[in-house]
Amino acid sequence: MSPAPRLFRILLEVSDIERATAFYAELLGDPGRRVHSGRHYFDRRGTIVGLVDVSPSNRMPKPAPEHRPWGEVSFYGNDPFGNPLCFVDEETLFTGR
Repeated sequence: MSPAPRLFRILLEVSDIERATAFYAELLGDPGRRVHSGRHYFDRRGTIVGLVDVSPSNRMPKPAPEHRPWGEVSFYGNDPFGNPLCFVDEETLFTGR
């Protein structure tokens, strides 16, 4: 039997990455790490809380494998309820470190 998928990353859509980073850094007691101009990650014991800037200047992800600026190869899709899901090649998994 295959192991169940592991919850690795939760992405929170924000319209102001700077304000959201300041809020979550204070809330979590951790400055986190900016991994891209529109992304900031906090490592919470192996589960990443990621802030994603969804302002109009940032593009929506495409549903095809891509090489991300932070080194991952991944693709996005939606679950049946419209929630975005990201699938990452395990060999390229970025942990925020």
